[in-house]
Amino acid sequence: MDGIGYEEWCASWLAKNGFHNVRKTKASNDQGIDLIAERGGLSWGFQCKYYTSSVGNEAVQQAYAGKAYYGLDKAGVLCNTVFTNSARKLAEETGVELVEQLEPEASQGSTLLLKIIALCAFGLCVLRFYELIHGASELPQQKMSILAFALLGSLSAFFASRHIAVHVLSALFALIYVIAALITGTYADALCALMSVTMVLVLIRLVLLLKVKNADNLAEQREQLDEMIAQSETKLGENIADLLAQQLNTSVRPERSFRKADGTFVLACRSNAKAADDLAVAVWSLNMQARAEQENICFEYEQKDDTHFVILLRDKERGHQQ
Repeated sequence: MDGIGYEEWCASWLAKNGFHNVRKTKASNDQGIDLIAERGGLSWGFQCKYYTSSVGNEAVQQAYAGKAYYGLDKAGVLCNTVFTNSARKLAEETGVELVEQLEPEASQGSTLLLKIIALCAFGLCVLRFYELIHGASELPQQKMSILAFALLGSLSAFFASRHIAVHVLSALFALIYVIAALITGTYADALCALMSVTMVLVLIRLVLLLKVKNADNLAEQREQLDEMIAQSETKLGENIADLLAQQLNTSVRPERSFRKADGTFVLACRSNAKAADDLAVAVWSLNMQARAEQENICFEYEQKDDTHFVILLRDKERGHQQ
């Protein structure tokens, strides 16, 4: 399964769940919407994400922007994993619907295989317990204790889902039973074989889940870092606007800010009064202040009209090269 295949599967899933006129947008330059559909008199646009880790803010932003571009009533994001907390918060603010853990049947094959084997092992454990209880005048405590590990291992494997701790317990119980079976010489029976397969499948799923967990943590850290950078850049823009306001003797409002690929900080400003005549002096004053404080930065400006201008903040070396 790849991204395109997942889009096709999602289109089929939407058609089975009350949507009609489901159609795909063009593969390239889709403007954040992969599928368009209708339901209940409303037009919907969906972004489809087939990931191995959590889905972050970008997917929600794409769906929200695509909704406006195509003139749709509602937008949503479909994914096979889960969404980050910040993505959920953004979805609440923008009204984007989120559907997570939407996995194609083919992707559920390994989970189904594990459940079937675990269920067979559990049934065999119950049968062995029944035979021990009704076939002996005195209960064999050692055998029952060993069987208890197989029973716990099969049960935890069946209900493991995406919980890492349950996978660890299941693998541990299965390992203890297999070791005990080897020691007691019962390793050739069907239950030992089933528990061995269960342990291998659980360990494989555990490795995959740990990889996803690690990717989730990295995604969360990136989002937190991006948020911190955005906050610091907003504060930087406000500080520069305040300094300019003092130099120009008028109110200066920062309208937007961003960083270019080369690291240049760009701040678009608007003043309440005509600032064209005094802007060069104000920027020169900022550079003098930066030099006095031994800051390795330089300020430049671009005049748009009498009240609109752009301030460029660069490293001093790059500013000289410019």
